[in-house]
Amino acid sequence: MSEKGRVRRFAAWNTKRLFGARIFFNAASHAATDAVDNVQNTIDELRPKGRLRARSFGDRYRDGGIERFKELSRDLEATEIEAALAAWDRDSSIYMIAGCAALGAIPALYLLGHRSFYLLIGGCILAMIAFALSMKADFRAWQIRQGRVGSVRDYFNDRLPSNMQILSNDE
Repeated sequence: MSEKGRVRRFAAWNTKRLFGARIFFNAASHAATDAVDNVQNTIDELRPKGRLRARSFGDRYRDGGIERFKELSRDLEATEIEAALAAWDRDSSIYMIAGCAALGAIPALYLLGHRSFYLLIGGCILAMIAFALSMKADFRAWQIRQGRVGSVRDYFNDRLPSNMQILSNDE
């Protein structure tokens, strides 16, 4: 068999393979586009209408949520409210410890020889989820302490150190 015939057969085989791959990838691309369109349509149908506005993280209630909190806690006794506060504080602490443990486990497992990119990503995702749940629980406890259904903006303004004094050592 001549070299020219071998090259011609190889080129013809690769052309057929490429043409088949192109057909497959075009079909897969169209299928993926259709799937994304279907998901987007479903999300659009399920999305609440008119709830989220530019100031949606601000106060929803004129009085800061005091009346709403009184309305929600009208049938509860003081011991039940204190138990709910203790439960939210406990949950916040547990989630915070779990998030810190997930972050601490990454270098510990790395030192033990488990060097995996998936371990790093999984540990970081687990920590982020735990920290988000901790913030949610702390937000609920903050609302009970405040005695109002306050907004997320009020929570961050109250919890974050935005009005710290900067002390300097003047000699």
